[in-house]
Amino acid sequence: PPSSNRGQEVFPHNIAFRTADWNLHDIPEDKDGYDVVLALSITKWIHLHTLDAGLLSFFRRIFSVLRQGGVLVLETTTMGVLRQSTAHV
Repeated sequence: PPSSNRGQEVFPHNIAFRTADWNLHDIPEDKDGYDVVLALSITKWIHLHTLDAGLLSFFRRIFSVLRQGGVLVLETTTMGVLRQSTAHV
């Protein structure tokens, strides 16, 4: 439980998670930037739905919001999984 001595700048109260479609929507928190961006099992879906242009837009957006020294945690997808996914789209 949060301590009354701790503010929003102390772990774990300084972590926030958001899901969003960066290719379609502006995110208010982007203006402050991020120390870490998680992209977990998402690049295949971006590519399937928006092709190369969507992926380029996604990575440009990440580059624009990461603070200096920030980190992108990227989970990629194997070609086998991608082939299975495209068979169902």
